[in-house]
Amino acid sequence: MRRPPSLAPLAPLASLIFLTACLPASVPTAALASAPSCRPEPDRALVYRLQLTAPATFCASSAAPPGDPACATFPKKSALQLHGLWPSYQHGFGPQGRCDDLTCPTPLPGQGFCAFPAPAGLYASPTWRALKDLMAGTEKCLERHEWVVHGTCSGLPADRYFDLALTATQGLVDRLALPVDTPISRVQFNQWSRQRLPDYDGALHLTCDGPSLLSLRVMLAWTPAGPGAALPDKGGNLFGNCGESFTLPSSPP
Repeated sequence: MRRPPSLAPLAPLASLIFLTACLPASVPTAALASAPSCRPEPDRALVYRLQLTAPATFCASSAAPPGDPACATFPKKSALQLHGLWPSYQHGFGPQGRCDDLTCPTPLPGQGFCAFPAPAGLYASPTWRALKDLMAGTEKCLERHEWVVHGTCSGLPADRYFDLALTATQGLVDRLALPVDTPISRVQFNQWSRQRLPDYDGALHLTCDGPSLLSLRVMLAWTPAGPGAALPDKGGNLFGNCGESFTLPSSPP
């Protein structure tokens, strides 16, 4: 009886085929991942929008998702916190940064944006370490989302971008010194703005959710080094949908 030919010589070939078959699945995956980036339209003038939020009001609103980790603990160090520093076109919205789904996966419930890449150099920054409690949503890594969508459009390094945003927030919040859990009239707010924030007076825009202050923003001039002087509105400070008086809450009701 003839013995069947040996299969041993085929073993190295089979291993090679197996390894080669695995490569195409991994190579495109690596090639698709890319760093967040932004390309503002060069022919459109830009300004900065410094956007602050009242976390207690947000967490009491219908906009807060169930189980939002940023709404678990109150009071915060500051009743007004930085939402973001947004490069914006003078006319219209945008620009916004882009990030592929591999680098910035869709957030899972309760995870927030912690799967997004860490902004380079941010967490080692002395300013971040000193002022991070002024940043809203760090419990869900909101700073990573803000860098991807807005910070990349500034042309600044991540640590410098947040240094400027947090320092501006600290200066505005500390100098304005709004009382918490106490009704504030429009007349009082305008008086404090003139007395305590003359360089911002007339440029402050407020929005409310019911009787509670929800956000405060100010438009700032664009410079290559970062945000410049406040840009006042012709009508003075704007109170949006806020009533004749409103409250800055320290905790959700």
